Amino acid sequence: IEQPFKVGRESDLLGYPENIRRTFCADESLKSTQSVFPWLIEKPFGIFNIKLMKCGGILNAMDIGRIAELAGISLFWGCNDESCISITAALHAAFANKNTKYIDLDGSFDLGEDFVKGGFYVKEGKMGIYKDRFGLGFINDEL
Repeated sequence: IEQPFKVGRESDLLGYPENIRRTFCADESLKSTQSVFPWLIEKPFGIFNIKLMKCGGILNAMDIGRIAELAGISLFWGCNDESCISITAALHAAFANKNTKYIDLDGSFDLGEDFVKGGFYVKEGKMGIYKDRFGLGFINDEL
């Protein structure tokens, strides 16, 4: 359940049993590495929804992922409507975290036009990264 209460009311979730709280996902509340620290002891959320554009980029996302892993919190990787450049970066970060459980990185599909192609593929409903391409695996037809 994504962000079941308004930002700032995370402690309201503590009234629910722990097995229910494990299904609660921090989304709008998760804005930085520092925002997770109050949640590490009582754990109002069992899942963190990391969005690169919300948490400050790849480094912060990886820090949040590592903190969550040490605390036994699952990861959900989300996005906004954005280029496949940032979607691919998030996908690489998601695959680099052992506690990634959910991926919803479809924001580039909503764009009428993107600057690049490639980066990731979708096969049978699952996203993957190209292992035979350099860098993040982008193609620019104009080069």
